[in-house]
Amino acid sequence: MDVVASTTTALIEPEEEICGLYEGYSTQRFVIISGCTTIAFFGVLANSLLMAVFRRSLPSSIFLLTLATCDTLICLTYTLLFGVDAGIWYRKNTTLFFLYHRYIVPVFFIAKVVQFAIPFILILITFERYLWTCTEPKRQMFAALFNERGRIVTVIFVWVFSFAIRTPVLYAMQVKSFPGCDDYFRSESVAGTSFAETEAYEIYDFHIITAIQMMFPFVVLLLLNFTIIKRLVAEKRENMYPILRGAGVTTEAKKASFVQGNVPENYVLLQVAADVIKESLIHR
Repeated sequence: MDVVASTTTALIEPEEEICGLYEGYSTQRFVIISGCTTIAFFGVLANSLLMAVFRRSLPSSIFLLTLATCDTLICLTYTLLFGVDAGIWYRKNTTLFFLYHRYIVPVFFIAKVVQFAIPFILILITFERYLWTCTEPKRQMFAALFNERGRIVTVIFVWVFSFAIRTPVLYAMQVKSFPGCDDYFRSESVAGTSFAETEAYEIYDFHIITAIQMMFPFVVLLLLNFTIIKRLVAEKRENMYPILRGAGVTTEAKKASFVQGNVPENYVLLQVAADVIKESLIHR
């Protein structure tokens, strides 16, 4: 029995290496990915329009432009990684299959870089809003970070840091060829390298990246937004207090005054919108 079992194992193991592994597509999976790919396509168009709008007010809007660029790349990489893969197996297109396995590793790396950069761009945008609620001396402390040159340097630093910390992904994936496979659509397959199987990479890719990319931004954004809301509510109450104490003010007037509170951020946003509209009309 042992001889038969060892012979059977020896016959099976080579067969498993003839063709690449493939998960397959159920109807439900294909429909879901096709729907998400359609949404991602419109996401690319919408964020491209936002990029065109934010380019008009550079460098003051560089954070928003960078965020729109990241969202565009996320939608684009999703389409290239999942939408094209679904299309390959639905249409049985050999050209797409060949191209897919040429670009999948660098595109996957770009997706990881963008995913890492987005939370830190959000932190910069939220921190800038937080400074709007601070006193003038504290705003002056970070003036070098949020002036025209400081914004550009900060964004470049975020991109360089994101590329550097996600570089190991390039060495964790490879495209394996199976020239002896009769099925062309299984003649190439994406697989992990020996480096990806090491314990050090598993700890780095899961624990360390999760802590830096998810936990740290979550805590920082939570604290910043909580502080912003707390300060705006306190400022609104302070502005409304003299109005609510005024004599002869009706209940309806009090409600209207409370709803239409004088919030500095609203004024800033209206001013920016007016400037953009004015500039567009001048260009026309």
